[in-house]
Amino acid sequence: MRTKHLASLTELLLKIEQLEIEIKDPAAFAEKVVLLVRSNIELINEKILIDGFSSQEEEINFFKIEKPKMLSLYFFYNCIYNLEAFKPKHGVSELKEYLLNKKVEINSFSVENQVFYKYHNSGSTRFDTTYFYRGKFDIKTSITCMYLIVDERFCTFHCYLTSKILANQMISSYINESLLKLINQTNTSTSNNIEISKSPQLNWTGSHISFIELVYALHEDKAINNGDLTITQLMENMGKIFNVKPGHFSGSYHEMKLRTSPAKYMYYIAEKLLKRMDSDHN
Repeated sequence: MRTKHLASLTELLLKIEQLEIEIKDPAAFAEKVVLLVRSNIELINEKILIDGFSSQEEEINFFKIEKPKMLSLYFFYNCIYNLEAFKPKHGVSELKEYLLNKKVEINSFSVENQVFYKYHNSGSTRFDTTYFYRGKFDIKTSITCMYLIVDERFCTFHCYLTSKILANQMISSYINESLLKLINQTNTSTSNNIEISKSPQLNWTGSHISFIELVYALHEDKAINNGDLTITQLMENMGKIFNVKPGHFSGSYHEMKLRTSPAKYMYYIAEKLLKRMDSDHN
């Protein structure tokens, strides 16, 4: 079951990456992804009914680690669709208030579920059998109306909660990124603009997610301005240099973390460089 799910998740992330290239409108993109992820979840649910699990350990791992990765994408993009579709069309202050209210909603969810948040963040396995093994309903750990919307054939209540936690992390990053962009838009006097030669025009011709991975790597290495740049500032400036619109790159970053090889572009270009160096010796 685990191998099939990993293959399904890898294929899904590749399809999302392709959709991001094809669809520039954030709401339209999120809507397409929601439908795509939902279809994949339905296929996985069918596999659960047909194949089941070979052991209790496999089932716990699936509902604690594997399924939340995909289910969190569904929650994340569903939220992004609503966020983009209903946000104020005019007025920086109105948009800022709208985004901050969304952050309050996320924080409220954290407070309501703070006991499980602590368990999730601790990495503990003490209550895994209760939380992630189907049929282990405990009213003391599931006393919320959300329990009623969880179909126990395909999920556990705490698998659902884990998915919401992961999704909220991505949503918080998305909102923070949007707020930073608003601040940058209002600060029109940028004294540290990078001078870009108009000839020749540099165009990034690799994949969009590879560009995102590269910029995150440079930011983490503090290789530019001694790291005295936010990831948003670095992403926008690199985007200007290479004629790329980074979009809401935090979503791409979290998708990278879900891949079997999260930093695969870094490994790829390192391998290409090593091959060139080897050929220089021949």
